[in-house]
Amino acid sequence: MATPSVIPHVEALLRAEHGDPFAVLGPHGVTGPDGTSATAIRGLFPGARAAWAVVEPEGRAVPMEVVHPHGVFEAVVEDDGKPFGYRLRVEEGNGYTHEFHDPYTFGLLLGDLDLHLMREGTHLD
Repeated sequence: MATPSVIPHVEALLRAEHGDPFAVLGPHGVTGPDGTSATAIRGLFPGARAAWAVVEPEGRAVPMEVVHPHGVFEAVVEDDGKPFGYRLRVEEGNGYTHEFHDPYTFGLLLGDLDLHLMREGTHLD
């Protein structure tokens, strides 16, 4: 279950008012229920029936639970403090299942200078 402090961020994200979706979606370091290192993986899949985080390289599918009725899912994966790769598997409302890399694992693509120039309206390239 998502921590209560995440819920206001989810609400802002769903209203398209959140300034940093990377702060809500994707992988986030957390402490597991028994005090061990873990990673919470969150995704937004409106209309999905189910979702899994597929841990690489072994392909273990960790079920994601619904943390918001509008399609926010979360899985907590114990990780021993070591980074790991994963893919997301989503079963849509129509039964179609697909698997893909989580776009929120790649981080921001624009640097501070790009963002500054865009705000000024002078970023031409």
